[in-house]
Amino acid sequence: MAHPVRLRILEELETRRSARAADIAKALDIPANQASFHLRQLAKYDFVEEAPEEARDGRDRVWRVVHGVLQIDAPALLETSAGRAALATLKRSMAEQIQLMLERSARRRPGDDTGHFSESWSTLRLTDEEARTLRDELADVVERWTERSRDSTDPDARMYSLVRLLQPSDVSDGD
Repeated sequence: MAHPVRLRILEELETRRSARAADIAKALDIPANQASFHLRQLAKYDFVEEAPEEARDGRDRVWRVVHGVLQIDAPALLETSAGRAALATLKRSMAEQIQLMLERSARRRPGDDTGHFSESWSTLRLTDEEARTLRDELADVVERWTERSRDSTDPDARMYSLVRLLQPSDVSDGD
């Protein structure tokens, strides 16, 4: 799942509700057989599934994300050596993607104010319960916008990436 193409496929499916391998291939500018391979691998581990009700006929394969917004259970992954390796790979891949997003944000064209990168950290003093409430409220807002964007047919609409991280500041690397 940590493969960059697989992450992009999940992003595409998340923004579209569902898609065929050919649609994914076109959006990612990769061969259709490569998109099909990665979709099958994602299906093998229950990240995506076929959506037969959206297929045109019995040969048509349409895919969708299984669980909506991707969430990783890091503590569960840390329980096995394979899980630790997968989590390490995923974290590296995500860090690379965030780095690319930051670099693109710094190169925005003059007058393009649609993207946003906060040049300061927001530091909050919260109880654990307040942090959970904030996390849930942010998730609700993002879910509403995700649903809204899935229904968009506007030809000017483009994909945006949103990264959320709510983390206690006093967690050490050993935790």
